[in-house]
Amino acid sequence: MARAQTRGMPKPGARATVLFKCLFQGGFLAPALLVAATGASAAEIPPRKLSLIREAMTAMKLDLKIQGMIDAKTEARAQKVRIDNPGLSDSVAQEIRATIREVYAENRGGREGLDNQVHAVFDKYLSEEDLKFATNFQASDNGKRYREVAPRIVNESVQAGQRWAERLEPEIRRRLEYRFREWNLRLL
Repeated sequence: MARAQTRGMPKPGARATVLFKCLFQGGFLAPALLVAATGASAAEIPPRKLSLIREAMTAMKLDLKIQGMIDAKTEARAQKVRIDNPGLSDSVAQEIRATIREVYAENRGGREGLDNQVHAVFDKYLSEEDLKFATNFQASDNGKRYREVAPRIVNESVQAGQRWAERLEPEIRRRLEYRFREWNLRLL
């Protein structure tokens, strides 16, 4: 089987090794795991490879880290609304958080969704053989391959995840304006 793109990949070294350890030992925080669209959609990824990508994501606990990023984005947006509207009650602030979470949840799946974008990043850089490192990555050659491309995957993921969150901001604003129209909220 042909390998995923390798030209221009960084040589294995201290930076890649440290990043790899952080990812797999739980030290890497959610903001660096934001991801976005590059390459194929999940529908275009062969089913076997998509299954391997999902297994690798599970082994990496990526869903938990993505949810942590979404929670952080939700809290930051809710705090901004609260700062811009000092008299807001706790119950209204909770409703605002629920509205923001709802927008993210509705947009996580599908062709433009965050999960599909994560799959596309993995597909772009890792072959099926590379993905098999998920259960025994420390001793495998495929784990080494991952360490080589991890910095690029993370960088693209961060950039794409930021674009995904920015794309949802107008929908968050629209829903907050609609649901809380009687409050005349300032939504900057």
